Amino acid sequence: MTSRGEQCRRRCCAPWSCCVVHLRQRYHLRVAPSEIHGKGVFATTASKYDEEEVIFEAGDEICRYDGEPVTEEELDARYGDDTTTPYGLRIGDSENFEDGALQRGTGSIINGTTRKKDANCEYVPVDDDTAVRVVATRDIVDGEELLVYYGKKFRFDEPGVRFTTNHRKHYY
Repeated sequence: MTSRGEQCRRRCCAPWSCCVVHLRQRYHLRVAPSEIHGKGVFATTASKYDEEEVIFEAGDEICRYDGEPVTEEELDARYGDDTTTPYGLRIGDSENFEDGALQRGTGSIINGTTRKKDANCEYVPVDDDTAVRVVATRDIVDGEELLVYYGKKFRFDEPGVRFTTNHRKHYY
């Protein structure tokens, strides 16, 4: 977003609100190929790479999930009520969800890990349960990929669902 709250006019992927330059300069993030799965989100400085520089401290808000706000009924209509929604997150304890499958924000493409100790960020609802933010759970240094732990109930083992990754410790 520009300082006036408008979408960046530079080349950016819809529906993201900023280009890769602003993603790096304003949010200290970059999207790049991941050794874990497809593309990932990485912490980065706006200038010279320094692998020891802390970009996000524990407790810092990194970005928003920025999926489409939907109800549980809308998710069930889209995906069926007996399957895992690929990019759907319940917002806190509310009946509100964010679906990142059709409307993608930076937070919706953060890769997951099956081991909680490997995660360096988590999804946290904003105070009024209307959106989800990504918060660092520990210090994150320059060049480190952001990883979130989805929990033991998150599954990719349903009929017709196939998920692979290149990193053994992150198999689902």
